[in-house]
Amino acid sequence: MLGNSDVALEHLAAARSIYDDLGRPTANVRTCAPIEAQVARLMGDSERALAILQDSCATLGEMQNWNHFGTQAARLGDLLCDLDREAEAHGWLESGESHALGDDLDAQIELRALRARVLAREGNHASAEEAVREAVALADETDAVNQQAAVQLSLADVLRLADRATEALEALTCARLLYERKENAAAAARLGMAAAAA
Repeated sequence: MLGNSDVALEHLAAARSIYDDLGRPTANVRTCAPIEAQVARLMGDSERALAILQDSCATLGEMQNWNHFGTQAARLGDLLCDLDREAEAHGWLESGESHALGDDLDAQIELRALRARVLAREGNHASAEEAVREAVALADETDAVNQQAAVQLSLADVLRLADRATEALEALTCARLLYERKENAAAAARLGMAAAAA
């Protein structure tokens, strides 16, 4: 979160090694893979993040580990939306929704946010906004500040696609403030660069 990707990757390599030494390789898929993917995204390496999440979701599916599958499928779909690969994102949305556990709050939040982004790209703006507002409300009930910020980014995307630029900017500002509150300098900086390029 502090923007030092080299140190982050060193820590992740050490964590992977410890899990391997403990004979728990599947823990790498559940724990390290989503963090590695997030680090790659923050570094601007979307293709690496995509490969990590695709591999992780495939492995979780083979293991029938539905406790973690829904959240990671939603994150994979979210990344695919960023890459303008909507059909693939829709496929992961459906897969995530069909396997996510009803009481898995992380999955329910992230799948609603992804559904909103997919619907917005299909031109279904009212349903997209309804889905993302549900995600925002659920996230706001938690203390997961990074997730709250990510959902605000989904809200901004939905509003942007509905040609509501002022409201989209408000959601982006909210996301940036949340990242700053969490001291997630890497995400805040990346958001600032994206806003400057827009």
